[in-house]
Amino acid sequence: MIFVKVKVLQFVKNLKINPIIFFTFTVIYLETLSRLFITNGPLNIGILYTIIFSIPIIILLTLLSKLFGPKLNKFIMIIMTLTITVYFGTQLVFLELFPEPFAFTTIGLADQAADNFVLAINEIKKQFPLFISLFIPLIL
Repeated sequence: MIFVKVKVLQFVKNLKINPIIFFTFTVIYLETLSRLFITNGPLNIGILYTIIFSIPIIILLTLLSKLFGPKLNKFIMIIMTLTITVYFGTQLVFLELFPEPFAFTTIGLADQAADNFVLAINEIKKQFPLFISLFIPLIL
C-alpha cells in the first residue's frame, strides 16, 4: 500500500505540464464558466468567438512560460494562472455590483472601494461555490 502511494507521488512529481495545453484548458474553462454565470443560460455561438479571441492570450501566456528554466517556468505559470483567475473572479464580483464590465480604467476609482467593500464581501459569500470552481486551475 505504501509502495503504491510512493509510486503515485513520484508520478505526480515527475508529471510535465505542457503550457499550451494547460493555458488552453484554463482560459477556455474560465471563459466558459464566466459566460455561463453572466448570461445565466446555455452556451451559444458567442463562446466560439470567445475561444477564437482567447487564442492570442493563450499563445502569449505559453511563450512567457517557456522563457527560462523548468523551475522558474513552473513558478511563472503559477503566477500567471493566479493572475488570470483573480481577474475572472474580480470580473464576476464587479458585474454583480455594477451594470458594466470591469475595465482597468475603473481601478482609478479605488477610493470608492471602501463604500462597496461590504457589498463585495456579501457577493463573494453568495457566489462562494462559483469562486471555488474558479480556482480549480490553481490546484492543477
